[in-house]
Amino acid sequence: MTTKNIVKNLCALLKNKGTSLNIYSTKDFHAILNRERSRSDRTNHKFSLIVFDIGVSDKDMALARHLVDKINSRVRVSDDVGWFDKGKIAALLPDTSSQGAWMLADMIRTELKVSPSTLTFTVYSYPSQKRLAGNRHPESSRLNEDKVINVAKE
Repeated sequence: MTTKNIVKNLCALLKNKGTSLNIYSTKDFHAILNRERSRSDRTNHKFSLIVFDIGVSDKDMALARHLVDKINSRVRVSDDVGWFDKGKIAALLPDTSSQGAWMLADMIRTELKVSPSTLTFTVYSYPSQKRLAGNRHPESSRLNEDKVINVAKE
């Protein structure tokens, strides 16, 4: 089964389970991510991306449904939610710092009452602190600008 078919099946499963949030397909979400990156390059406004790793089993799909509902209750109208990759749901948060994204992701996981090992996530920010500050900064899990760019172009 191809990744495209897996994502299509996952979207159909979420829709059939009564999830109230329409989430973008991987292709559409990456197009939105590229648009936001271009906007950020023009305006120098930041954005953050939370990528939740949910897996692809039937048990994981139950978690996905609850996660999508919880994200729906927390995101703003300006935010976008979609499939980032196989087994990964992402929230694109314009004008949001990495700290704000970490707080939101932690809050969602806490409200879902799942352990950190059950629902893992990664936060990316753009543009990088290095780019904003114009100097070298220590490695952190907050940002890898090149990774966001490369993933968005794939």
